[in-house]
Amino acid sequence: MSNAHVLATFAERALRIAATPADLATLPIGASRFGGAPDVPAIFVWPTCAGRPLTFLAQLDLSEVNAPGLPPRGFLLFFYDVIELPFDVAPGDPAASVLFLDVDRSTLVRRAHPPIDPEGGPFAGCRLAFRPVVDLPTIGDAVLEAAGIALDEREYEAYEKVAVSLSEVETPNRYHHLLGYPQTMQSEMRTALQSAANGISSEDARARRDALLRDAVAEWQLLLQIDTDDDEEDGPGWMWGGCGRLYFWIRTSDLEARAFDQVWVILQCT
Repeated sequence: MSNAHVLATFAERALRIAATPADLATLPIGASRFGGAPDVPAIFVWPTCAGRPLTFLAQLDLSEVNAPGLPPRGFLLFFYDVIELPFDVAPGDPAASVLFLDVDRSTLVRRAHPPIDPEGGPFAGCRLAFRPVVDLPTIGDAVLEAAGIALDEREYEAYEKVAVSLSEVETPNRYHHLLGYPQTMQSEMRTALQSAANGISSEDARARRDALLRDAVAEWQLLLQIDTDDDEEDGPGWMWGGCGRLYFWIRTSDLEARAFDQVWVILQCT
């Protein structure tokens, strides 16, 4: 079987997210959004790190998203320490928080964003639209390495052209999306997550490379990728390091169990 046929088997559905600036007052309670302020139960306690509020990034109405593998109803809220911009956040680290609200919309109230350093938000509110696209893994992704895929220069250029055409990642050059594959900016992430989650040292990881790759491919799912989108007139106005991306990862078993408090966060930038 040719590389082209093998590569086609890795195609995954993703939901591309388009963000459009909006007056928060025009967004219904529970509506999906970037920035602004979240809609939460009255007893909600805002997550903090080092005594300061985390910055609210996103609210996703899962009934609107309607994505395979995600709950059919409820709300996902994403918070992150925009002041320190940590590169790796493990579950239990207060520098990031992903909350799953399995509640009725009627129980939600809009919560004003608490005061925070001017560089830490809050970000401009944006309404969201979701559109199905097809993602292919970037060269170097663990799924390709585990399958033994190796491309020559001609094949690599052809593959990149197809991948960009399917996801439209360069038109424009920002790509927020749910599920699918990460558009990696630095090193491959799955094996690093698998090692960290299991306390495997770099030396042990090299010795157990084949098993680590296999397990990493099977166990880790990209939940959400948030790209730099620093034009407040056209988006939320955030930048992750040097025009980087935030990646929210979850184990497939935790996703099935709706254990969104087990999400890991990675920041990559140029």
